[in-house]
Amino acid sequence: GNLYFHFGSKEEIGIAVLEKARREYFGYLANNARGDSPLARLNGVIDAVARFHRKTGFTGGCIFGNTALETGDSNPRFAAFVRAVFDEWTGLLARLLAGARDAGEIPNTIETAAFARLIVASLEGGIMMARLSKNERDLIQCIDAIRSALGLSATTPGRRDITRKGKGKC
Repeated sequence: GNLYFHFGSKEEIGIAVLEKARREYFGYLANNARGDSPLARLNGVIDAVARFHRKTGFTGGCIFGNTALETGDSNPRFAAFVRAVFDEWTGLLARLLAGARDAGEIPNTIETAAFARLIVASLEGGIMMARLSKNERDLIQCIDAIRSALGLSATTPGRRDITRKGKGKC
């Protein structure tokens, strides 16, 4: 059938694709936010992002980051949708960081909302750089810098092997 029977415009098709990607992405993160502590769950989320992009060979990038870069200045509806995705992701990370801080796993000086935004920005930047180089080093260095800023080592307990296969969008 005709797509326009189901959707009124190309923009509506795009929003439907982004909404499906959002549901899959947050499901993927939830499936990987496992562990005995908030820090282990945070590490699971971060490692899941790296695993996904490693599995794809660092091609394609992140649908949300790509959409932000391509339409952020020209399509307010797409920009608002992607901003909401990044806000949701930041909120998830902020809650995990607050739990880790309250459990004494990270310094109590960490401002969780700001640091969560830093994590999202670092991961998105690392994804973009790894996409250009086709080398995981760019993303892994960003992840290691995140952990270092939290006072953790790259081999923090609870960190999973990023070579495990995963399914997700970012």
